[in-house]
Amino acid sequence: MNSVLPDHLQSIVDTICERGCAEVNHCIDALQQGKTDRLTQPLSADEQLIVLRELQCIMAVYEQKH
Repeated sequence: MNSVLPDHLQSIVDTICERGCAEVNHCIDALQQGKTDRLTQPLSADEQLIVLRELQCIMAVYEQKH
């Protein structure tokens, strides 16, 4: 979460995070397997990787607090 994401990617990350930890973890797993959903499908492979890394960073911070 140290980087500043382009607005369209930040919006996707925010939307996924608003759905809760289970959904974030599901999205991480899916992206790691090369799968997409309606939010990540339109993104390029590079953008999907950016979203994946951002979600992983968010969950790493969250998990450290719990």
